[in-house]
Amino acid sequence: MTVNRLEQYLSQVDRGPLLPGAEPFLLEAGPVGCLLLHGWGGTCQSMRYLGDRLQAAGITALAPLLPGAGTRAADLSRTRAADWVHAAEDHLLALAERCPEVFVVGLSMGAILTLYLGASHPGVVRGIVPINGGVELDNPDLAAMAFRRDLPDVVPSWDETWLLKDPAAVEVAYREMARTTIVDVMGLAKIVEELLPALTVPVLFLQSAEDRVIPARNGPAMAARAASLDKRVVFLQNSYHVATLDHDRGLVAGEVIEFIRARSCPSLPMGEGRG
Repeated sequence: MTVNRLEQYLSQVDRGPLLPGAEPFLLEAGPVGCLLLHGWGGTCQSMRYLGDRLQAAGITALAPLLPGAGTRAADLSRTRAADWVHAAEDHLLALAERCPEVFVVGLSMGAILTLYLGASHPGVVRGIVPINGGVELDNPDLAAMAFRRDLPDVVPSWDETWLLKDPAAVEVAYREMARTTIVDVMGLAKIVEELLPALTVPVLFLQSAEDRVIPARNGPAMAARAASLDKRVVFLQNSYHVATLDHDRGLVAGEVIEFIRARSCPSLPMGEGRG
């Protein structure tokens, strides 16, 4: 990708088949950039509130739509982990050509990708914030479905009451699961687990205390294994899995902004922060 490829990517996205609100976005602000990565079956809508807060704080925010996302679960079932990783890398490098300093923030599977990028591209990534990511899924029922021959490629997924504590919050995402990608999600998590001792960039782990998808112990466990000297775990007390849209969304945005501001050179002006 060249400097102009971000606009080219955004202009070429076919919005016709997209779920309303799922579309990728680039919110221009200053020379510090932040790549926002949505989760498995999720869309850029889950990162929009955070993106708006980042832009208000003077931080350019880019949220790409990962392969297979934003249309129907059957499209996701035809993708693999390598597709998601390579797309995340391409957008990271494109944003780095535009912004001298780049941070990465991801939710759920996007958090696992965030950890991968931090470990694999330490010369590009200034710091990372994985939100409700994990390498220990502790879900034997999910694992048991991965190679079942008697199940369709797409099966029912978690509903919003399982993912969001705030009854007023709505996530634009698949209500079905691309079952054939279970092995890819779990495989990606295990690869990242092996990479944690190679993770040296600053990292802020944001973890919901009541996460019903990813066990809350993942935050401290990953922090303990990461080689980063600059690392911290913050527990979110009033959110389930999709914390970027839940009751703690303001806290999440504030923590991310302060994390980026403290590690930007020169530092971003004070203003937007916790809230």
